Formats: sequence, structure tokens, C-alpha cells
Amino acid sequence: MIMGWNSLGRATRLGRRLVVLSVAFSSAIACIITLAQLVADFRQQRADLDVVLEEVRLFLPPLAASVWTFNESQIQLALDAVTTLPNIDRATVTANGGGGAWTAGNGSSQRVVTRVYPLSYSVRGVDQDIGGIEVVAGLDQVYGRVISRGVALLGSNMLKTFLVSAFMFVLFRRLVTVRLEALAQKVGGLVPQLAFTALPQPQSEGAAPDSPRNADEIDGLQWAFDQMAEQLKVSVDSLQHAYAELRHVNAELERDVDARKRAEEEVRLLNAELDQRVRQRTAELEAANRELGAFAYSVSHDLRAPLRRIEGFSQMVAESNVGNLDERGVHCLNRIRAGAVEMGDMIDSLLLLSRSTRGDLAVEHLDLSAMALAVVEVLREKDSQRRVDVEIQPGVTVEGDRRLLKLVLENLLGNAWKYSRLKDVAVIRFGTVLHDGTDAVFVGDNGAGFDMSLADRLFAPFQRLHRPDEFEGTGIGLATVQRIVARHGGRVWAVGEPGVGATFYFTCGSGNDTVQR
Repeated sequence: MIMGWNSLGRATRLGRRLVVLSVAFSSAIACIITLAQLVADFRQQRADLDVVLEEVRLFLPPLAASVWTFNESQIQLALDAVTTLPNIDRATVTANGGGGAWTAGNGSSQRVVTRVYPLSYSVRGVDQDIGGIEVVAGLDQVYGRVISRGVALLGSNMLKTFLVSAFMFVLFRRLVTVRLEALAQKVGGLVPQLAFTALPQPQSEGAAPDSPRNADEIDGLQWAFDQMAEQLKVSVDSLQHAYAELRHVNAELERDVDARKRAEEEVRLLNAELDQRVRQRTAELEAANRELGAFAYSVSHDLRAPLRRIEGFSQMVAESNVGNLDERGVHCLNRIRAGAVEMGDMIDSLLLLSRSTRGDLAVEHLDLSAMALAVVEVLREKDSQRRVDVEIQPGVTVEGDRRLLKLVLENLLGNAWKYSRLKDVAVIRFGTVLHDGTDAVFVGDNGAGFDMSLADRLFAPFQRLHRPDEFEGTGIGLATVQRIVARHGGRVWAVGEPGVGATFYFTCGSGNDTVQR
């Protein structure tokens, strides 16, 4: 057992380090927060003082009239009123041309802010500069309030830091240190030869401890495991010697022909059993695929009926209430019908995605260049007004399923056609490129592109990187492409840049001869 660990001075070294670091960090944060609060308070009180100084302008018109008429009693009353404003120490009025000066207030503040306001009087529509008023505001009270608040904030933050650190010390002792002690004791039980009378003390930074004295809990545990590792090395040497003897015995057994025949018979029986299991699992998988197809068809059929009713009744309401519905009502009905149509498209996409992973592959030699050209011709017929330059590399051939790979090209070329429609002159490229020693087919465009940080969302169902009002779609096409390519033993990936374009790559099979140029 580790007797020395029961001492609080030794058993909590790791806890004390944590507390010291926590107190230092928390104190620094508390000082920064307190300083920030004091700066904010000072700025607020300074702003309030500026507001008070701006209120002095209310006294300027009567003061100007009093100075013009040389009414000293009114001048003094106005100055007394100015000094009654918060934090105003002194106010002095001076008349131009040596006409006189009047002062109110004591001006006892050491830190002051001074503002000078000119006095003017309108004589026959012409403003005459007759003097000025100097107002001195004291900052002593502002600094005093800020310092008092700073002392209070700092004291409260330090108290909270101390309480939190004490709580962390107790919590760390209960949750970590005690468990480390128990773990080290179990290690000592596994290796009885070790004398765990105290914890080890590392001789230098990063060096393994040599003697079990005056270290923290983790150092002691490391020392215990190091000692156990030494014992394990001895055991490994013994095992290696036993393994050498076993190899000698096996060599003798290999010379026994009868034993080898029995082993070969057992292997044959195991292979037969494995073949039976494979056939059974294959049959189960085919049954599951059939059930999945039936379920997808049933779900789509059951969902289409209410969708058709929603769309039909919405159209009936719109047609039977022509002239009765306001613009908002017509808009809502159109949104309902559009939503039903969109959900129907999503059901079709889900069925297509489901079919792409079922059924046997009818593998044949395919000319992808010819298939791509046919897909582009269909796109041009649907959107004949656009100017799109299509570059198709001839002679790109693969081994695969014609129906599924045509679906891949329709999705990739259709996306390139769709996402490049905002360009005055769209460019779409199709061909092959060497990637990691394997020929990969690519479809590229100069369209909207995408942010590479979002590339992992491209091939997930219903994940779209653009808003529906920018580009239509259900978010199923690329997921279908990925599953079809995976069924052909290949992989698909994409590279893009926003506003520059995107390029999608895919391979069929793992060999270098799947794509021929």
C-alpha cells in the first residue's frame, strides 16, 4: 500500500497547483473586468458632466441681456444659478472693453474641466460680442466615486475568487486526488514487489522519477506504472522464450501428416459453413431490399393521395372564389399548391434515391462521352435561349451500369447547367484527369461555386448550399450520385470556389483501367 499518500500535505500537491493557477487567472480576469467597469463608469460620469456643462447655455440669453444693461444684481443671480448645477465649482462673467467682471463659486476642486461660452446681444438685428462666461466644473467627486466603486468591485471579485478556489480545492481533492490514490494502490497490488512507501520525486523536467519522495499524485502514478512496465518487460522476455519453444513444437506437429490432414478437413468444413452463412445472409439482404422497395412504393403511394387532394382542393378554392379573394389569399393558395408540388418532387427524388441502391448491376462497356453529349442536347432543347459553351472530351469509356451512370451524368451536367445560368457566357467541361494514379471523370463549370468548408454537406440528402429562390432543387441529386458511384466501387468528391465555379470528380472501380481515354 501507499502509506505516504494519506498526508494532506503530499496528497494534495496537484490540487494546490490547480488552486494557485485558478487564483492567479481569476485575479487577473477580475482586475481586467474591474478596470473595464471603472473605465465605463468614468466615461458615463464624464458624459453626465458634459451634459451639465451644455445646460449652461440656457443661461446665456438672460446673462447677455443683463451684461448689456449692466444689471449687476441679475448677473450675480444668474451666476449663482449656474453654480448650483451639479459639479460646477465656479463661474465668471467678463464684459468686453473692461466693462467689468463678476464671479460666483469657490473653485476648490483640484481637477477641473473649463468651458468658455461667448456672450452676444442683438442690437437692431446685428449680434454684438459683449463678453463671455467661463464655467469651471470639478472632477474630484467624479474620481472619488469611481475609486470607491473600484475598491468595492475589486474586493467583491477577490472574495468570490477566493471562495471559488476553495471550492475547487475541495472538489478536486474528492473527485481526482482520492481516485488517483486508489488507482496507485491497485497498481501496487498488481506488482507486490514494489515498496510504495511515498510518492516519487522527478529529478528534472520531463525526466522519469528515480526515488519515491515528495512528488504530486500524477508523478507517483507515473512512477508506479514505470515500475510495472519493468516487470512486464521481464514477463515479455519469458513469453518470447515460450513462443520459441512453441514454434519448435509446431514444427514437429507439421511433420505429422495425419494431424495436418485432420486440420485441412476442419478447414474445409469451416469453409462450407462460411459459404452457407454467406448465402443465408445474401438471401436475407435481398429480402430486406425487396421489403425496402415495397415500403418506399407504399409510402410514396400513400403520400401522393393527400398531396393530390391538397393541390386539387386548393385549385378548386382558387377557381371558385375568383374575385372574392384578396391578393394575400391568392398568394397563400399559390404557396399551398407550390408546396404540394415540391413535396411530390421530393417523393420522386426519394424513390429515385431508393432505386439507385437496389437491383443488380448490368455491367457493360459504356461510352460516357456519347452519353454526356446526349444529356447536353436535352438540356439545350429545354433552355435554348442561353449561351453555354460545352467542352466534351471524346473517348471517355468505363465499365458500368448504363441506366445508373446515365443518371449520374444527368445530375452532374444538370447541376452545372443550372448553377451557371447567372453567367453571361456559361462554360461546362467534361473529361478525365489523373488523380492519385487513377483516371477520374470530371464535370466542371464556371457557375456559382461553393465554400469548401461546406463540402461535407454536398452529398447528404436534402442538404442544399443555396436558397430555393436562387436555384431550384430538392437536394437529392448529389446523394443519388454518391450512392451510384459507391455501388460501382468508386468515390466522388468536389472542388469549388464561390463565384468562380465547381468541379465534381468520380471514379468507377478501384483499378487504373476503369476509365480509358
